[in-house]
Amino acid sequence: MRVFELAKKINIDSKELVVKAKEIGINVNTSMSIIEDGDADKVLAYLGKAPAKDDKKNIQKSDSQNAVKGVVKKKPTGKDFQKGSNPNAANPSFKKENRKKEARKAQLGGRKSSTKLGSRVAKSFSVRLTETASAVSERSKEINSINLGLTIKEISKLLGIPIANIFSFFEMEDKDIDCKPNKTQIISLLEKWNIEHIKIIEHKQDEPILKIDEKSLTKRVPIVTVMGHVDHGKTTLLDYIRQTSVASGEFGAITQKIGATLASTKDGRNITFIDTPGHSSFTSMRARGAQVTDVAVLVVSADEGPREQTIEAYEHIQAAKVEMVVALNKMDSPRANPNKVLGQLQKIGINPSALGGDIPLFPISAKSGEGVDLLLEGIVELSDILELKADSTSKVQGVVIESEIKENGKTCTAIVLQGILKPKSILLFRDDFAAVRGLNSYDGKKLDSVHPGMPVEITGLNHIPSSGEKFIEVKNQKAAKKVLRTRLKQKTKSSEQRVADLDSLFGEVSSKEFKLIVKASSYGALEAVKKEIEALKSEEFKVFVISSSVGDVTTADVDLAHSSEASILGFEVGIAGTAAKLSKEKSIKISVNNLIYKLLENIKSEIIDSIDADEEEFESGRLRLLEIFRETPRLTIAGGKIESGFITRGSRCRIFRDGDMIFEGRIDNLRRFKEDVKEVKEGFECGFRVVGKPGLKPGDELVTHRIEKRKKTESEVFGK
Repeated sequence: MRVFELAKKINIDSKELVVKAKEIGINVNTSMSIIEDGDADKVLAYLGKAPAKDDKKNIQKSDSQNAVKGVVKKKPTGKDFQKGSNPNAANPSFKKENRKKEARKAQLGGRKSSTKLGSRVAKSFSVRLTETASAVSERSKEINSINLGLTIKEISKLLGIPIANIFSFFEMEDKDIDCKPNKTQIISLLEKWNIEHIKIIEHKQDEPILKIDEKSLTKRVPIVTVMGHVDHGKTTLLDYIRQTSVASGEFGAITQKIGATLASTKDGRNITFIDTPGHSSFTSMRARGAQVTDVAVLVVSADEGPREQTIEAYEHIQAAKVEMVVALNKMDSPRANPNKVLGQLQKIGINPSALGGDIPLFPISAKSGEGVDLLLEGIVELSDILELKADSTSKVQGVVIESEIKENGKTCTAIVLQGILKPKSILLFRDDFAAVRGLNSYDGKKLDSVHPGMPVEITGLNHIPSSGEKFIEVKNQKAAKKVLRTRLKQKTKSSEQRVADLDSLFGEVSSKEFKLIVKASSYGALEAVKKEIEALKSEEFKVFVISSSVGDVTTADVDLAHSSEASILGFEVGIAGTAAKLSKEKSIKISVNNLIYKLLENIKSEIIDSIDADEEEFESGRLRLLEIFRETPRLTIAGGKIESGFITRGSRCRIFRDGDMIFEGRIDNLRRFKEDVKEVKEGFECGFRVVGKPGLKPGDELVTHRIEKRKKTESEVFGK
């Protein structure tokens, strides 16, 4: 059977079952993985849930075992109820159970067991504890902080520490899973499990808290991220699903933004799709897409196979620990070789279902639509297995996917995670708040409400929020301002320190500085450009982004560039007429492009032009001295024969004797017979004059050379 089927039978979450199975060494990766019957029994035993069997067989087996052991059940007599005695003391099965409890208690509390059976059971528990400790260690690596105020149940789920171990460590008699340990208790618990890097964050009173009522949880729309290498057909696939044409409208047919859209299947099921860029510059945007998704669709071209961004996308999916399906696209291509691609997928760690693996694979053609319906059915089936739920009655919580400036002002594309978003709601972001003016669907239609899992364009923002930033609904503007004031106070000290560090940084900068002002059409694109610029490192120069913002190039940008001696880079933006005129007057270079790799080529070219060219020395000729005509403290006149190359008037020269250099200077004059000449070639004799008194002798060798400047190559400057 598959993992999700077993999880459904014992009424636990599929992901939790996968984690528990791995703790005892059973190799399953996703809820779609197949688990053998023997392994299923081991997992059930580990969870303390015996495999389901026929009751009669259990009774017969129990009776036969008792008969062999000579145990006869009897009703307790008066002797069994003497004062201070245990009425079950005479029951061997009770004694055995009691010894098991004693062993478990000894193992959890670190005390020595007093029974032989207890010692054996304690050893098995010790092995299990070691496996659990390893799982806790792995899970804790992904966590940076814990909020103070979490319950024991929440801490157990977050860190993977069994609840029984937490109760035993805290020595709690009242085993309440909703109990909230204090800061000292959490610190000691982390030390017990050798977790040192996790910080405990004390929740501020002003910060809004999102409370989820488990009784109000209802089914929500699944969030699916489409990922893969550039030009493997991600956007074309979404075009077919939502019956629009996006790829043809993108520059170079390359997705350069992250977007969220809502699509419907034939049976009316809604799915939220996130389209991520495949270009290497958009690594962080792909990572964000993987972090907010429930299911990831990895698009792989059947004629190219997995490429650089395919592997990178797969790594993001693994890091986010989300379910994945593979869409083998371009099956209608004449160069399609699916068997070869399947083998390549296995090499990078993806085991597709077509080869008996646990990753569902769907052959498709995004252009013709062949196989797309089966892909959607697979996504819906997988989302049903995950049992995705949200609380529609709670405060609104969501995550920003992309933000930009449009004709209707500052907007952001977001996905609602909890609650129902409506116009006029007050949303608190990280650095500002906004009263929602309007809600639009991805195709521009106005919405009255947005339910969990659905994408939306939010208008009426006061600022441009960061991509990946979470927001939460607050009661009113007064509450939002109070939280923001508290956050501002907390940032003051760190900001002062950051300014001091920045001052010291600029104080140490070498003479080769390259300052940039970056403008982009959206926050995600701005982030991608800045990341590429930061990756340009060399010992010969330093690049500083002194300002970055969303929107067209303005006169303010030109003024800043003039005062700071910077250049302006624009990605998918325009230049205001007054800004263009002002840039010409102040000789400010503005480079604008709609393709990121072209923009980066312009940056690199400008940096290379600003770096001093290398000087290279080339030998031009060799002359053997035959006679010294005149020698004074200031001038030396001699003659000789050119053995190789040529010698020109004014060229630099070195004179060698027995391999050692005795003089370095310049040929001041050059004569052939009685005439001054500019150049003498190989095989001819000539006379020459040098400034100085090198003390020449016949037989010395004169070597002339020239210096040429050579512009550095891109690989020499950037090391690529």
